[in-house]
Amino acid sequence: MEVDRKQHLRNTLEQSAKLVRTKKTAGIDEAQTKAWLIEPVLQVLGWNTGDPTRVHPEWKRSARTGKKADYALLGADSAPAAIVEAKRLNVSLDDIQHAEQAVQYAQNAGVPWAILTNGHEWRLYEMHTPLTSVEKRWVWTVHVDRVAALDKLHLLRYESLTGGHLAAWFATEHESNRALRHEVDLVVQTLTSALSNQDAVLLDRLSTLTKLNKDRVQEIWSRLKCVVTGPTEAELEQWANSDKQKDTPTSQTSSIVEEVQKPQSTAPADQAIHWLPLTEPPPVHRKPLCISVNGEVKETNAWSALVVAVAEQAAKKVPARFAEALKSGEFAMRNKKRLLSPKSDAMNRAVKVGSGYVETNLSAAAAVEAAGKIARFMFGPDVVAKYAIRPEVDAP
Repeated sequence: MEVDRKQHLRNTLEQSAKLVRTKKTAGIDEAQTKAWLIEPVLQVLGWNTGDPTRVHPEWKRSARTGKKADYALLGADSAPAAIVEAKRLNVSLDDIQHAEQAVQYAQNAGVPWAILTNGHEWRLYEMHTPLTSVEKRWVWTVHVDRVAALDKLHLLRYESLTGGHLAAWFATEHESNRALRHEVDLVVQTLTSALSNQDAVLLDRLSTLTKLNKDRVQEIWSRLKCVVTGPTEAELEQWANSDKQKDTPTSQTSSIVEEVQKPQSTAPADQAIHWLPLTEPPPVHRKPLCISVNGEVKETNAWSALVVAVAEQAAKKVPARFAEALKSGEFAMRNKKRLLSPKSDAMNRAVKVGSGYVETNLSAAAAVEAAGKIARFMFGPDVVAKYAIRPEVDAP
């Protein structure tokens, strides 16, 4: 049930991302933003906008109060669990008065959470902290075309808001990391702004220190910042496309690696990216776009390259563990085929990685299973390992 709802939310966010790209330039009014972008997300989160016991549109605290919140999300006792302040798609939420308006509605009514959204961007604010500024009440910001949106918006489902799950998450995971997250965001935003504006001094310094040209410095930074913000599908497509012509092979082994790893095509710019855990088999007739292990993203367009990417990361970051895995008989597939080995003799299609070899003659399902198995062995059971797929159906 919960898995189905999360998949439904993923599909809804993909549709929202497409609509945002279509309507951003033309512009839509607030009523259209609500109907096309905001209410579909609320609906899949369990907030039925047609049920007055769940959602109260144009809500106000009392008949004497003139100001109205666009929506009140109601708990079982009919008391608001959160209010939602909606703006039209093209309105920037960076204007502090919008956040102040949402927070004021919630504070005056004793509602613990305020949500501010223009359909593309969703911001969450908390009322638990006494006597503090609006800026310090900010919890998180997500965009529907960012991979982080799925997990964050899933926290706003009916059961989470009314059952105390969001409050528990806030009290532990978020609160303990709030200061660090704010500092990291500040550094990311400052560097992104400086590099985007061609800050000559900074670019010269980074270029000198890294011995990379300035364009390459900017390109690498665009990849690094996604560890904090999460890449958009457009960024993922750009990365996959940018390396298509790079790295001429120098041997037969490197030719195999290049063939497995280089992108053959890219996802259309108007398609959203699916992220799936490495414990979940791939959908039929789809191709991967990249893999992420503990936040380190590597783009690829072949299923076997998922295995190579995880093995390469392990060989680099945990070489002793990788050497142990090469000798371990555990690393065999169900058909007894060796997945990792110090020698390539018994492999059908071996790729050299570190001090050993990786089998790449694998089906899509076998490659995902193998990549997950390697990731868990190398980095532990709590490893965050996932892969992104292109949503369009490819020819078999």
